[in-house]
Amino acid sequence: MPDCGAAPSSSEPSGRWCRAFARDLQSAVIPGADVVVIGAGSAGCLVAARASDDPARTVLLLESGPAGPLGSDGEIGVLPVGPGAARAVEYPARLMRDRSPTVVRRGTGVGGSGAINGAYFVRAPDADFAAWPATWTARDVAPWFRRIERDLDVSSPRHGDAGPIPVSRVPLHDLAPVSARFLAAAADTGMPYVADMNDGGRDGVGTVPMNAVNGVRVSTSSACLAPVAGRPNLTVRTGVRVDRILFQRNRVHGVVVRDGEAEYVVAAGEVVLCAGAVESPLALTRSGIGEPETLRGSGFPVVTDLPGVGSGLSDHPEVLVPYAADGLRPGTALLEVCGEWHGYEMRPYTAGFDRFIPGSGPGDACVGVSLMASDARGVVRSSGGRAVIEYDYLRSARDRQRLREGAAHAVEILRRAGLGVPPGPVDDTWVRERLATSQHASGTCRMGEAGDPHAVVDPAGKVHGVDGLHVVDGSILPVVPSRGPHATVVMVAARLAESLFGAGA
Repeated sequence: MPDCGAAPSSSEPSGRWCRAFARDLQSAVIPGADVVVIGAGSAGCLVAARASDDPARTVLLLESGPAGPLGSDGEIGVLPVGPGAARAVEYPARLMRDRSPTVVRRGTGVGGSGAINGAYFVRAPDADFAAWPATWTARDVAPWFRRIERDLDVSSPRHGDAGPIPVSRVPLHDLAPVSARFLAAAADTGMPYVADMNDGGRDGVGTVPMNAVNGVRVSTSSACLAPVAGRPNLTVRTGVRVDRILFQRNRVHGVVVRDGEAEYVVAAGEVVLCAGAVESPLALTRSGIGEPETLRGSGFPVVTDLPGVGSGLSDHPEVLVPYAADGLRPGTALLEVCGEWHGYEMRPYTAGFDRFIPGSGPGDACVGVSLMASDARGVVRSSGGRAVIEYDYLRSARDRQRLREGAAHAVEILRRAGLGVPPGPVDDTWVRERLATSQHASGTCRMGEAGDPHAVVDPAGKVHGVDGLHVVDGSILPVVPSRGPHATVVMVAARLAESLFGAGA
C-alpha cells in the first residue's frame, strides 16, 4: 500500500486531495472518485444522485447486487423480474435464543429492499423523535418529510407536492374485499378511522400511504438515481463487493473492492456507507471499526474502538394470524390498509407472501400483528464471512403480553369480518408458533453524541473517531421507528445528503 501522506486539512477540498494521489492508489478497472457511495439501496441511490449534483465532484456508486432496469420498479409487492433485476437474498437468523435458525430476506441490487417491498411509506410518528439526538426533533424533520414526497391524495401543510417520491393510497371504493372487510370490522372494535396515516402518528385504522403510482412501486432508484444516471461525473458499478474501507492516519483514503476473484484498491476522497442495517456494520468491522476484542479475534486491525457496531439491533416482531383468503384481482397491493392500536400494528395482507414474492414467506394469507416498540435488542455479527442476525425476541414479559393482546384483537376483527378464526387460545405458545419478523432492522450503527458509548455515528452521520467516513441508512436510526422505516430512512438520507453535499432533495 503506498504511503499517501497526511490527510487533508479541513480547508482542503477532498476531491483535490483524492486526485492528487489517485494515480498511485486507484484501479484502472474501477477509477477512484471524490465520493464513493457503498450500497445502492433506498439511501444510497438518493445520496449518490445528490452528491453528483455538483459537476466538479466525481461520484462512484458501488453495489454488490445486479443493476436492474433503472426507472422500472415493478408492481407493488411483486419482486421485479427480468435480467439484472433487484432480488431478495437470504441471511441466517435466529428469532429467539431457544429457537432453531431460520432465514430472513432483504433486497440486493440497485434499489435494494426498497425495490422489492410492498411500497409501505408511513412516516415515523412525531413522538418517536423524542428518542433521537437533539437536532432530530419532529419539528426538524418535518420539512424533510415534505421535501421527499409528492402526495397525490392529501393536500395540507404537513405534506409535500413536489418531491421525487409519489405517495398514494388505494381509494376506499377500490379496496380488495379482505381490506374493506377488515377496515369495517376494526371500526366495530372501537378503532377510529384515520384518513391520513402520515399526520403525526395517531392510532386508528386507515389506508396505507404507498410510494407508488397506479399500482407501480417508485423507489429512490427510479425516482432519484435514474433521472441523473447519464451524468459524466457519476459512475454506477454493480456486481462488486466492497470488502473494507482503508484509512491513512484515521482518515479515509480508499476502499478495497472485490469483483469475482479480482481485488482492486479504489481511491476515495470521502466514503458514504449505505449498505443497510445488516451489511453496514459488517463493512465497518472488516475495516477495523468496532469492539477491539472482537476485531482482534477476527484478525482485523483496530482503527477505532466503537463497541456499538453491530449491536443495538431493533426490529418489529410480528405474529402471523392466518385467515381465509378471497381471490385477488391482478394489481392488488400486498397491504392496502392497516391499524395502529396501543403499540401494535395490524396488517391484513391481501394474500400469502409467496403470492407476491415467490419463496419469500408463508403461502397462507395472514394478518401480521407487529409490536412497534419492542424491548428486544439483538446483534448482527459475522460468521464465516457471512452476516448472522440474532433478534432475541420475546425475552421480555411485556413484549409477550402485548403480542398476545394484539393477536387476540386481530382474531376478534377476523371473527367480525367473517374471515375465519384460527384455532386455539391466544397464549404464549400460540404466539411463539406464529412468530416472524417484519424485517425492519435498524440501529446497528446508531447515531448519538460523542459521549454516548454505544453510538457509532454523530447526528450528521459521521463515524466517530475517523474522518471522511459517513453512514447513511437504516443502521443509524437510534431505534426502529414505530411505523415501518422506509419513509423515515429516505427522509434521513435526504437531510444528510444536503448537509454533506449542499444539494436538496
